[in-house]
Amino acid sequence: MSTDKSLLKHGSFLFIVGLVSNISNYFFHFYMTRKLSIPDYGTLYSLIALLNILGVGSGAIQLITAQQISSALARGETQRAKALFWFVFRWTFGAGLVLSLFYAAAIPFLKGYLQLESSHYLFLLMAPFLLSFLYPVLAGTLQGIQNFEGLGFNGLSVSLGRFLSGVLLVMVGMGLNGALISFPISYLTGIILGFVMIDRGLWSSNPSAEDEKALSIKNVFGHIGPTFLALGLYQIICQIDTILVKHYFSPVDAGLYSSVSLVGKAFLYIPMAFTQVMVPKVSGEYAANRDTRHLLNKTILYGFALCFAGILVCVVFPQLILRLVSGNKYLSVAKLLQFFPIAITPLALSGIFLNYHLARLKIRFIISFLVITILYVILLTLFHATFTQVLWMVFICGTLLFVWNYYLIQTEK
Repeated sequence: MSTDKSLLKHGSFLFIVGLVSNISNYFFHFYMTRKLSIPDYGTLYSLIALLNILGVGSGAIQLITAQQISSALARGETQRAKALFWFVFRWTFGAGLVLSLFYAAAIPFLKGYLQLESSHYLFLLMAPFLLSFLYPVLAGTLQGIQNFEGLGFNGLSVSLGRFLSGVLLVMVGMGLNGALISFPISYLTGIILGFVMIDRGLWSSNPSAEDEKALSIKNVFGHIGPTFLALGLYQIICQIDTILVKHYFSPVDAGLYSSVSLVGKAFLYIPMAFTQVMVPKVSGEYAANRDTRHLLNKTILYGFALCFAGILVCVVFPQLILRLVSGNKYLSVAKLLQFFPIAITPLALSGIFLNYHLARLKIRFIISFLVITILYVILLTLFHATFTQVLWMVFICGTLLFVWNYYLIQTEK
């Protein structure tokens, strides 16, 4: 099967499974918007945004793992791939422990900035923060060996684990605490199933001493710094509006914005199915010294088509969607839902460029993400009088980021 056809086939599969996962996530929020007060839901959503920013290391680890393993297998180095799995697993676990301590030290500041009544909500994020350094090793390995069926179902298990455990814990009276505890439970579900889904030959036996000795922090994680920085900047661009709204607006307004953002931010994940398939294929093709831009173009085309379809639905049925997702008490901001998907789509498509650059171990593009992130934070700090004004800043910066990276690809030698 050609790489183009494989991209469409596996990308379509991951999109369908991802759609089911998103439905599970929506049912999670559907339940929380009805069982939690508006201020409590605003707190939950802002903490999820914070966890997404803190979990940027997760995306970097998954991308590095997928890139390294797919490149090794493309060269026929099975023993090296096996050694890579355990090497990455051990080092990321150690890094997670150290960074969890730094996070704990920052909790007093975060409590004040997010206007939280208690810091124990932030302490509850420590467990999923640590586990976010282990889960992506399994997900990245599945992606690297191009086991896209396993990757899709593993992601689905995480979403279902969060939904089922969250609903159960809130149902028994644990409220916001129960909703937060569901996150480490979901990560543990994905980690356990990940070991089951990966070929046992890759993790159940010891790699050769020669291959283990050949690995080092430099040759495995040599690009973890740029990868971490790039994904971190992208997560800041994707999530900082929620954090700033929680800071500048009242708890009720923050809860209202969160209900619309819940639908709008889903557009960030729409192209992800094809992006996840693109990364190992680009890494393999690039390792074999073949042109890869056709894979990028197809991924952008498929991602845009799906986003455009979603925009049409939100523009025509904003009240119906918001009523189904969040309930009648959030209908006052239904008109905002017509603009949110349009504003976020350029940013969603920019994520494809980010993964394409990193799959080929290119790092110069990070300058564009750094500049746009700084500009974005400045603009949001200056212009946040209304929700619409916030979304205009999202649209402007996302469009600039897309155009800049498109130009970088087109002018590559």
